[in-house]
Amino acid sequence: MKSKQLIILLTAVIVVFTQSSCLKKQNLEDANLGPAVNADSVESVMAEGIGGLSPDEIKRNESSNISAVTTYEDSQTVKIFSQSISVYSIVSDTTKTRFNLDYSKVDHLNSNQSFNNFSYPLDFNNATDVGSQSVGIKSRSELTAKNADKVPFFLYRAFIVMAAYACREAKVTCHNLKTEDSQLSLSPDLADPRICSDTLRCKIPIRKVEYDLVDNNNLTSDGQPERTHYSFLMSSSLPFFSKVLSYCVRGLVQMENRKVLAEDCVNISGFSVGD
Repeated sequence: MKSKQLIILLTAVIVVFTQSSCLKKQNLEDANLGPAVNADSVESVMAEGIGGLSPDEIKRNESSNISAVTTYEDSQTVKIFSQSISVYSIVSDTTKTRFNLDYSKVDHLNSNQSFNNFSYPLDFNNATDVGSQSVGIKSRSELTAKNADKVPFFLYRAFIVMAAYACREAKVTCHNLKTEDSQLSLSPDLADPRICSDTLRCKIPIRKVEYDLVDNNNLTSDGQPERTHYSFLMSSSLPFFSKVLSYCVRGLVQMENRKVLAEDCVNISGFSVGD
């Protein structure tokens, strides 16, 4: 995909994201959280926004590119990694479907961990749904990807964890659930006819969902439960690996002798629908 196309999409996502809710000077140490929200409510608004996540939607040659950054105190932004995946073959048997991915990564923190064209097998068991592929809840999104095990960062997995499981964990509560619906204009180069019938004036529905998570399993140095702000931008109109357009994790981190507000974000920077 041309670099110009990637820039167009990423710019559009950032503009919509910023207009819908600028990075707030949140006081994540404020104990006044308001009432806890029902976990079913979180799952419902996120499920409606994504419109389903079935592996049956994945097509050969579907591709997705992402970029990950960390922003400190709403000012200093550090590039973490860029990643691209593309489905080059699909193999099914009676027990599972395997999507063979061509996976490349640029590690902006450690160039020795960058690579191109690594073959990664992504399996879905036929007897289970996509939710069984989710990963455990993390207090941070760990975008630094310290392990060189060449496992892609899958936005859909982070989405499933935070939509279906996070607010149901023992000693965890979620608060301040907010939802906002709007539209995103795709450039003609990205507006596949299977997404929009009119590729010259293609607008897709998007939903932003955000909430605060309070984890009493993890206490800060002053004995308070860890509080983290999560936000997702999603669209039901995009291909499987790109339905989650943006995933951000915002919280206080210890830096030398003080706490610093930091936000990790993973954003879609380009995609293709596939065959």
